[in-house]
Amino acid sequence: TITIHSEPGKGTRMTVMWTGLAIGRMNPPERVTGQMRLSHWRGRRVYVLDDDKEVVRSLCALLETWGLTVRGAGGAHDLQELVNVEGCPDVLIADLHLGRNQSGLAVAEHLVETQGPLPVLIITADTAAVPLSDGDAPSWLTLMQKPVSSTALQAALDTFFAELPEPTKSRDPAEIEASIERK
Repeated sequence: TITIHSEPGKGTRMTVMWTGLAIGRMNPPERVTGQMRLSHWRGRRVYVLDDDKEVVRSLCALLETWGLTVRGAGGAHDLQELVNVEGCPDVLIADLHLGRNQSGLAVAEHLVETQGPLPVLIITADTAAVPLSDGDAPSWLTLMQKPVSSTALQAALDTFFAELPEPTKSRDPAEIEASIERK
């Protein structure tokens, strides 16, 4: 179960709970395993953008149990560095309010302008703050209101991945490390 609680101006708390969790590596539930067999999930990269480190950590951990390659960023600068080093994600999941007057929507728009269209999932408890009506939203943007269930998140990702071309190979971790050391 994923529970996300957000209060405008105060922040967001995300809780991920597993029942019957044993120490060691957890096997995903069978329904998730079944979805992972679909070819359009293999090799996919998802970046999580949120100023709350616990939300990033928790959501990345959940997505990794689904077999995805996941990276987290705390703001616009972190995301840009991530894109520069590892390339553009297949999907960006972002909180609407990032703190320091940053908007997840504005960061996503900049990423799409510079890298080309990609599916973006904006998650927010403050849907009144989103300056788009359904008819005005770009085709690459999906809005979800908190709390977001793992089932709804899986469904959104499944839709995104089904519509994308085959994934490009992720860069080797040693290659990424060498790139960082050269800077």
